[in-house]
Amino acid sequence: MTVVRTISLLVAACAGFLSCSGPGERGRPNVLWIVTEDHSRDDVAIYGNRDVLTPNIDRLAAGGARFTNAFSAAPSCSPTRSGLITGMYPIRIGGHNQRNDSARLPEGVRLLPQYLKDAGYFCINSRWDFERPGKTDYQFQWDQENTWEKALDWNERAPGQPFFAQMHIAEPHRGGHGEIVDRVFERDPERPIDPDSVTLPPYYPDDPVGRIDFAQYLEAVQVADRKVGSILEKLEKDGLAENTVVFFYGDHGRPFPHGKQFLYDEGLAIPLIIRWPGVIEPGTTREELVSMLDFAPTVLRIAGAGVPEHMDGAPFLGEGVVERESVYASRDRVDDAVDRIRCVRTKQFKYIRNFHPGKPYDMSETYMLMMHPTLAVLRRWNEQGKLNEVQSKWMAPRRPEEELYDLEKDPWETNNVAGDPAYEEILLKLRGELDAWVEETGDKGQYPEPEEFLEPIRRDFAKRLAERLAVLGIERTDQLYDAWAKHLKPTS
Repeated sequence: MTVVRTISLLVAACAGFLSCSGPGERGRPNVLWIVTEDHSRDDVAIYGNRDVLTPNIDRLAAGGARFTNAFSAAPSCSPTRSGLITGMYPIRIGGHNQRNDSARLPEGVRLLPQYLKDAGYFCINSRWDFERPGKTDYQFQWDQENTWEKALDWNERAPGQPFFAQMHIAEPHRGGHGEIVDRVFERDPERPIDPDSVTLPPYYPDDPVGRIDFAQYLEAVQVADRKVGSILEKLEKDGLAENTVVFFYGDHGRPFPHGKQFLYDEGLAIPLIIRWPGVIEPGTTREELVSMLDFAPTVLRIAGAGVPEHMDGAPFLGEGVVERESVYASRDRVDDAVDRIRCVRTKQFKYIRNFHPGKPYDMSETYMLMMHPTLAVLRRWNEQGKLNEVQSKWMAPRRPEEELYDLEKDPWETNNVAGDPAYEEILLKLRGELDAWVEETGDKGQYPEPEEFLEPIRRDFAKRLAERLAVLGIERTDQLYDAWAKHLKPTS
């Protein structure tokens, strides 16, 4: 029995629900997942962001519930997918290191679509345009013939058959863009955002390059919003909206130095909006803690299927819910940056443990170097001695072993109170909870990957970096700021 599943099961009071009857007389509902990539919770208008327009996502929220405390179990793409599709912690099943798909699932563990297909569902994994399959890099070996249908459209199912569809939207992920040097995000010429108007988080310098980077990230969110609208429009035209439970969510937080790859809320807090006509009251706000690992068991509950005991997640909708007191997350190797970080978060506090405190936050991870103008800004300002105390934390030569944040007083997670005697009791409590979680999951991140496995990865990323520098017309990484200042221009 997992840490989460040892929490007492509560009989649902169904607060915020119109009905507790489940699927109802229309038969089992369809389930639609719409997922954006690298999309933080706070970067949606309905969540209070005044710099970005997201009318389609906002409209979905008006018809359902907006969750304010939903979190990914990992702050990078592939480990997140491994947890999402299994309902299990990546560190338990070997899906924790990004770009290593050699793990084998524990005996008896299957993927969510396999359980749903057994229950009679038609399961598709598609892109927003219904023309290509969605991503399936799950970090482990899996049965590709018997998981997803080869179809890309729910209309290919048998008459009357319920469907489960996972629809991928790439934005606002930073793109490769090949030889393009004037952007790293998909820009929005229909509604460009003035870089001078955006509100930067306090840990990023107020720099023209950084402002363009952040503004164009928000533009990519707007591009994603229109794709959300396209999917929802098709659902309506096909006459399926009234019997479809729609989940909209980001896979993890925004792709910036303090976000993606790290366990601060900028990297873990995700937008989550769920519309379930006739069951969830429109326009509601839900504040309970939700882990992305809870999605799979919740969908099984919606579908009327059993929830396997091995799942770490637990249903948060339906006839019975688990009241979470905390959520957990992990970060391990991302590409060529070897690391191990764990955290436990309650509604008020977050405890982070850095297992490699001798390493800096900025580990020269190749993808970040190639594709993050804001990292180049931090490095340049650090060279010039211009960073303030909050901003300079990211450039420190080493990290503390423990970090503790009082999120009510410090939502930006800039004041580490792990050494403050006033917080000793909560520090000891959360330290113990994290120890228990690491032990209970058998945390596979404690076992280093062989050097003979890592060396080809390092060589590959060194080659990629050299190619990217050549595209930008430079030879060294300390020239990146000047290259971005030359090439990166506001959207017109």
